[in-house]
Amino acid sequence: MPPNASTHILFALRGIPYKNRDVKMDSTHRDYPAVTRQTQNDRDRLLQMLDFIKSQQGPTLRPERFKFTWKVQEFPQGTFPGKLRPEAQPRMLYGAYKISNDTMNEIARATPSLQSFSFTDQAFYNCSVWRAKLPAHKRKDVPRAWSCQQQPTPEGQDFDLNAPRDVCFLVKGVDYRAESQTKDPSDPHYSYLHTESSEDMDTLDRFLRVIKDEGGPSLERKDFKYGCALGPNLATMQSQERVFMAYKMRPGIRYV
Repeated sequence: MPPNASTHILFALRGIPYKNRDVKMDSTHRDYPAVTRQTQNDRDRLLQMLDFIKSQQGPTLRPERFKFTWKVQEFPQGTFPGKLRPEAQPRMLYGAYKISNDTMNEIARATPSLQSFSFTDQAFYNCSVWRAKLPAHKRKDVPRAWSCQQQPTPEGQDFDLNAPRDVCFLVKGVDYRAESQTKDPSDPHYSYLHTESSEDMDTLDRFLRVIKDEGGPSLERKDFKYGCALGPNLATMQSQERVFMAYKMRPGIRYV
């Protein structure tokens, strides 16, 4: 390599076994979309990495500084012992209460305990860290948070990093199998996911009481919209929570 040649650091988000170059070069190949298009999961993992860097008093980095690409990379056998490839990890469909990211950030600024965990403008991430740091008796009344675009990405287009987003507070879920679970009324899961039950409303009410008890504003059910959201499976979210619980933060320091 020439002494003045530029180099790049690759942050590996996911991978599939490499068979031949047609996977990336032939648009008709079965795996072509998987290796050439950025997914919502890719975007969220990048944002979480940048937020973690900032939370550890590092610089504020914008996702636009990173270029999504694919590279053939050989790893020594045993590099990832006992780990599933990211694309092999199952996802779940959730019934969720949604509120815009901007509105949730306003609520966070008015809630003292949540305000202290405002690492980034991605409200779902701040809420996730806040939940992990709450005492256990309060944590059980706060639904896990995820993020989704307010409008679905058109077929064949990459996810827009700057598209308006909602924070989704997840109240129930099923394993994801196919789009029919949320689009076909005859699917066994359709009614379960689309129907707001009394148990769901009770879960939301307990969450709103926690916000009020933490010094936040008085919120009502009508401030949230019930709907469906696609997100990580429960085991993945619990694993992330253990990371959040281990975060060491300096009291009284605002990160944004």
